[in-house]
Amino acid sequence: MKKVGSTFAGMSLSLTLICLVFTGLMATVYDITLEPIAEAGKAKQQNAIKAVQNDFDEMVTDTVTVDGKAYPVFKTYKAGKWNGTAVESTTNGYGGEIKVMVGFDNQDNVVDFQVLSHSETPGLGAKMDQWFKDPKHTVNRRHLENKTLKVSKDGGDIDAITAATITSRAFLNSVNDAYKAYTRTKNN
Repeated sequence: MKKVGSTFAGMSLSLTLICLVFTGLMATVYDITLEPIAEAGKAKQQNAIKAVQNDFDEMVTDTVTVDGKAYPVFKTYKAGKWNGTAVESTTNGYGGEIKVMVGFDNQDNVVDFQVLSHSETPGLGAKMDQWFKDPKHTVNRRHLENKTLKVSKDGGDIDAITAATITSRAFLNSVNDAYKAYTRTKNN
């Protein structure tokens, strides 16, 4: 077998073919996984709504804009009576985007929250879902009418996650933003 000489044209052709093959493979994998990933995200969102709201038998979905930012809002009803609202809120933390589903009852209290996604540091900011459910630091069952949640370093009454103050601020801002969206839908 004759050895092919290394020429610029030969190397360029080889590299082009390799790139085309891998681009085709990546596009195929993307197409195959796109729908299952979207379905998994939708299921996670639905499970989060169920987790942050009291028992309900009907839900109305809406989008509310606050300060130019859109928030998905899910008003829940039991036996035809409004019993609360779940709001999906997104903000930037230390490592990137933090997406949280926050549930409110019809008395302006935080029922519960679920962290849907984040890119925070493992072992530090990533523990926000456990930290803010701990009774010493919880945001659950807090009445937010005319109140903004803040970490104690900023004059608030909630302790920040040790060594993750930026994440803590971002998380609390996300809850505060969700409350603003909730108040827009409360009387509708």
